[in-house]
Amino acid sequence: MKKISLFIIIAVALSLVPYDTIAQQKALKKGYSTTNWCVSGVSKNGKKSGSSSTAGSANMFFGIKGGVNLASMSYVGLNSEYTAKRLSLPFGGIFFEYDNPSGLSIIPTLLFKEDGTGLMGKEADSTGSATNQKIDEYRLVTYNIDFSLPIAYDIYITENFAPFIYIAPNISYKIGGDAITSDMGSVYSIYYRSFNYGAKAGVGLKYVLNMGSLKWLVRLDGAYNFGLSNTLDTSKLENLKDYPIDIWNAEASARRKNRGIEVGLSLGIGL
Repeated sequence: MKKISLFIIIAVALSLVPYDTIAQQKALKKGYSTTNWCVSGVSKNGKKSGSSSTAGSANMFFGIKGGVNLASMSYVGLNSEYTAKRLSLPFGGIFFEYDNPSGLSIIPTLLFKEDGTGLMGKEADSTGSATNQKIDEYRLVTYNIDFSLPIAYDIYITENFAPFIYIAPNISYKIGGDAITSDMGSVYSIYYRSFNYGAKAGVGLKYVLNMGSLKWLVRLDGAYNFGLSNTLDTSKLENLKDYPIDIWNAEASARRKNRGIEVGLSLGIGL
């Protein structure tokens, strides 16, 4: 009876000791290290063994980005008979991403991007007043090298998946472009400044896939491009030879600024 009581006391005492502590003591007696000891695939810090943490760790990626720019422009002091219409224009390029353990990411991005706008309006009569007759579509498209510096804040839901928000200053350099009316096929000078700048704000989702020693980044984002500079080169307004529809009778105080909605998909590889 005494032996049975003693056995019950020992059993109860052992049940109060965590299994991993007992296992670690046995391992120490055999000369094994318990620095990274884990039981049932869970390490002593609470993370699954065999997985690499993305949240809270520094990562770097390099990759490609492509998407569509739903481009438009805002007008002040230009021909009031016309309203802007969005165009679906492509963009593509490369990016580098550095993820800070604090949750902030810096993503320098270099793109070839098309900006522009469509215009719809009403035809004027001999007195210059608008009639009810609509004109055919007018398209203004520019080809640009665009550099932006998004600063994102990642909100990790799991170790590898995070929604994010970001803001980004951007500058662009025009390398070409034209303005065309579809009714006559006429090509006009666009009087578009070479350098322009603005700011972007957006949201997105990112996922980091661990494949052995490699990490892959997939990112989907959307942003509003708020142009700050006047793209219209007003210094040439007095000497226009071929009047584009959108700046007919424009004043020196006229403004034409980019207002695009960009939707992009990025694919990167860990460095």
